[in-house]
Amino acid sequence: QHQPQVQQHQPQISQQPGQQAPNFLRALNGKISAVQGQAARMEVEVTGDPYEVVWFREGQRIMDSQDFIILQQGSTHTLIIRQTYAEDAGSITCTAYGELGEASCSGQLVVQPQAPQKTAVQHPPPKPPLPRQPVPKPQQQPSQQTHQPSTQHPRQQPN
Repeated sequence: QHQPQVQQHQPQISQQPGQQAPNFLRALNGKISAVQGQAARMEVEVTGDPYEVVWFREGQRIMDSQDFIILQQGSTHTLIIRQTYAEDAGSITCTAYGELGEASCSGQLVVQPQAPQKTAVQHPPPKPPLPRQPVPKPQQQPSQQTHQPSTQHPRQQPN
């Protein structure tokens, strides 16, 4: 299994109580696949206080925009590319900067071409089912035996 590449740099600064350098609890990991024209979502979880998270593609900072949405919910940071194109492929890096250092993780965004649309084969519509005709009940032949009257009422069931 591929281990995420996490780099930490901690300058020599006197640490304040309660502060810690940024650290990735969940990092970008290896290959990130997306289908061209569809959204891609990358998510990390960072600890440390205080810190700022910045996203990069091939070393260029990604700014929050209509095409690239950067979200934060608690310690979870998300980059969403609304529609991926071939030019979005490459190394995606997330760096957390703090007063006590910085940490980075990277993954490789791979944009796969859309599957070609299959042309539907035109088949004639199915024929409607034939209407069902009631099946005639066979007529009972009168019995050749002599009929003896019953002492029970015809609707009464024997015990």
